[in-house]
Amino acid sequence: MKEPRVLLMKYSTVRGLFHTMRKTLHIGPTHIAEILEREPRFILQHLDEALPQKLKMLEDAGVNKCVQKELMKRVPEFYLRFFAYVLLYNRRASVFKEKMDILQSTLGHKLEQEPSFPLVLIKNYKWVIKPRCEIIKRRKRFLPLHEMMCCTDEEFCRFMQITPEVSSRTHDSPSIVS
Repeated sequence: MKEPRVLLMKYSTVRGLFHTMRKTLHIGPTHIAEILEREPRFILQHLDEALPQKLKMLEDAGVNKCVQKELMKRVPEFYLRFFAYVLLYNRRASVFKEKMDILQSTLGHKLEQEPSFPLVLIKNYKWVIKPRCEIIKRRKRFLPLHEMMCCTDEEFCRFMQITPEVSSRTHDSPSIVS
C-alpha cells in the first residue's frame, strides 16, 4: 500500500467516492479500486465531497461525461491538479474546453480516438497547445497528437522546418516551451 494513512479514513469517505464515480461517471468497482490505489490522495483530501462539484464545473465548461470518465480512468491526478490551478490562479474551467476544441479542429477528428488523450490536456494552452496547432494549420503538415504535444520544442520545430525564434515572434511568446 502506497499510503497507509488511507486505512485511518472513514468508511463513509471511501463509500462517497465509490458512489460518485460509479453513479456519475459509470466507472466499475474494479476500475475505481485501481484509481484509488494509484491516487490515494482522493481519499486523503476528502474528494468524496468535492468531486461532484468538480464534475459539475467541467460539465458547465462543456466537457461531456465520456471525456470526464476517460480522464478519471487514465489521469486521475488531473482532478487533483487542474482544479487547484483553477482555484489558485482564478482561471476559468472553460480553458479545458478551449484546449479540446483547438486540438480537435487541428486534428480533424475526435480526441477520444487518440491514445495520448487526455494526457496532452495538461500542457499549457497559451505557450504550447495554441502555438503548435496554429503552426500545424499554417504549414498544412499532419503530426499525430502524441508527437505534436509530447516532443520538445526543438523536435517540433525541426519536424515543422521552422526555427524556435520564428515561432516565438509569431505568437508573442518567449518560445513554444512545453
